[in-house]
Amino acid sequence: MARRLTGSVETGLLTALLLAVHSHFWPLYTRTGFIFDILAVTFFSAALLAWLNGRRVLALALYVACMNSKEVAVSWPVVVFVWELLVHPPRNWTWLFREARILMIAAAMTVVFIAGRLYGSRGLTGLGDYRPEISWSNYAGHVHHWTWAALYEPAWLTPAMTAGFALAACAIALASRSRPLLLACVWAPVAVLPLAFIRQRGLESISIALIAVAMYLGVAIHGVSRRLLPVAGRWEPVRAAGVFVIVLALLVTAHLRYWHGGLDYYITEGRKVEAVMRQFGEIRPLLRGVKNVLILADPWPDHPYDSMMSIKTVANDDAVEVHRLDRLRESWTEPVVPPFDLVLRWDGGRFERCAPGPYRNVPVERLRLDACVVIPFVLNR
Repeated sequence: MARRLTGSVETGLLTALLLAVHSHFWPLYTRTGFIFDILAVTFFSAALLAWLNGRRVLALALYVACMNSKEVAVSWPVVVFVWELLVHPPRNWTWLFREARILMIAAAMTVVFIAGRLYGSRGLTGLGDYRPEISWSNYAGHVHHWTWAALYEPAWLTPAMTAGFALAACAIALASRSRPLLLACVWAPVAVLPLAFIRQRGLESISIALIAVAMYLGVAIHGVSRRLLPVAGRWEPVRAAGVFVIVLALLVTAHLRYWHGGLDYYITEGRKVEAVMRQFGEIRPLLRGVKNVLILADPWPDHPYDSMMSIKTVANDDAVEVHRLDRLRESWTEPVVPPFDLVLRWDGGRFERCAPGPYRNVPVERLRLDACVVIPFVLNR
């Protein structure tokens, strides 16, 4: 895709390399919940490549798959629209209904999709961590955090410097009149919008925006290297290979200096995941017909969505509502909590089942961990 946008194999390879090596991408490799991000990036890229190859209907179909993967993909129509403006500037407004008909369909679908995801019966505005708080300070703060993470958390980086980097990048793009650079200057800030006004997410969550950043850097590195080493003919592949190796070495060096973890962490965590999932499998019969689950003490206290996704997976029912006691206290605004069908507590490396009575139709402030009355698991297989 980057090769098609830039017209350079070297830039395409550099873009792929810059996206492949970074310590903050580890959740993409170790947490199954990020499969939705991976699918979104894959379909986003495939849809854009199909559009660039003139296969517009296929591009639209891939964009539907992209939206179905994750909400972060809704910037696709904007990216395509800006690229078309740069490459094929319209002479009048009828261009929208002539050459851009498929794009207008995609834009209309996006508006409906966003409205449904925000204000539907299970809309994001009803979820504490996903309720957007739109303000410039939130946007700037999130972008600064992602920039700080991308540069391996330098102590010297300030929000003003982050803004300066962004403005300088756009000024260079305007001065150079490079279409890929101009596209990247719109693509990146627009692509982070779905995540810029909710609770802070990690660098791995903005993969779609990072494609634009990596492409910008790839174009810049390619251009600088050609100016510094103006070779031609048979030496051109040698120069390109040398640049690739140097960039790879710098990325690996930064990764090794920053990364203090190791496989031992994942082995220990993996064993715990295996034990928890085995128990979820054992209580699968209890999840039949269950609509609301309350977890008093979570086996993964630092990861609020792991138990929720695990229960939904084991129950094979995405409609199951899973609440954690600590987060319910922070976000619940109704007079009473919902009637929980199943109450679980993680204690001593095992799940315990609590009688649901003390946790049904009561104000949220009356929910207490010590109110658990343990009852035995009775599994009707």
